Amino acid sequence: MSTRPLSMIDPSAFAHPLDQQASAALAKVPLLPDLLTQASRLRAERTFRALMMYNGIRLGPRQLPSLWRMVNDVAERFGMSLPSSYVTGDRGANAFAFGLHDHSIALTADLVDLMSDRELEAIIAHELAHILCQHMLYRQVGLALTDGASDWVGGLLKLSPAMLRASIAVAFFSWSRAAEYSADRAALFVLDDAEALASCFSRLAGVPRRFASEFDPRQFAKQVEEYKQEETVWSRVVTWDLGLLRTHPEPTRRAAAVLEWADSDDFRRIRNGDFPVRAPDRASHIEIPGMRNCPLCKNLVGDDPTCSVCGLDQDPQRQSTCHACGYLVSEDWTYCTTCGHTLAARS
Repeated sequence: MSTRPLSMIDPSAFAHPLDQQASAALAKVPLLPDLLTQASRLRAERTFRALMMYNGIRLGPRQLPSLWRMVNDVAERFGMSLPSSYVTGDRGANAFAFGLHDHSIALTADLVDLMSDRELEAIIAHELAHILCQHMLYRQVGLALTDGASDWVGGLLKLSPAMLRASIAVAFFSWSRAAEYSADRAALFVLDDAEALASCFSRLAGVPRRFASEFDPRQFAKQVEEYKQEETVWSRVVTWDLGLLRTHPEPTRRAAAVLEWADSDDFRRIRNGDFPVRAPDRASHIEIPGMRNCPLCKNLVGDDPTCSVCGLDQDPQRQSTCHACGYLVSEDWTYCTTCGHTLAARS
């Protein structure tokens, strides 16, 4: 593994092509910019925090410290702020990230009991990757679609024509499944063990703990290819909609995808430190279509001439690039705010 820290990586390095395609398609859906703008104003994370504080267990250095350290360690590796983390008594093996501004992750007790420590580390990395990739905005719209939320987003959806609601729903679920592949790739960087990651998916598929030592994740992943060979035109017709409204791909598909990518030249190149770097604090800010973000720190700047967070002049004519780290700087800066390099005096 490269000595170049993973905390520098930009999510575009591991974004799955299907995620990129689905995001582009989702952004073209009518009304979606309005939905995202309304979603950004919600305080749903306050409600979520209240529910977790009353009904879940908040992790900390003195509360389930082993799990808390896992979350802390993964967040440090990604160069992210530590999210609030919880264990819940909800039934089933599940984990999810939440929040547009105040990020949280939750693990169900059933999931914690089902997974090994290595597998839990991979799942935590997967959820933090959703935050890093800024998937939370689209996920908020997804909550309105799947849970019948009574907020502004849900209200806009209810007032929209049925065909438009259907198109948004199909586009969202397609994106959601694709986004899982990107988060799986990020988890692979943290775990650095494709077979251990594939075993996470096998447990979700139902591998019995009693015979777990006899389980082969690569044989599990081969089931996808075997089915493709057995497919007929008729089987494709009768099964095409089985996953249409699923938020996650089937476990076998995820296992096959992560094992294939682990053997790719792209993964080896990125693993060796050849990857694009992200702007500081990228994971702490949100991006909304139609609203201007600072190109350096991604803070929402609107019409402000200077970013209130990093101080970058928003006029492209007054920006240049630091030769030491490649980040943007203002022409009148003496030092690069990212790496501290002394900048050449402006002529």
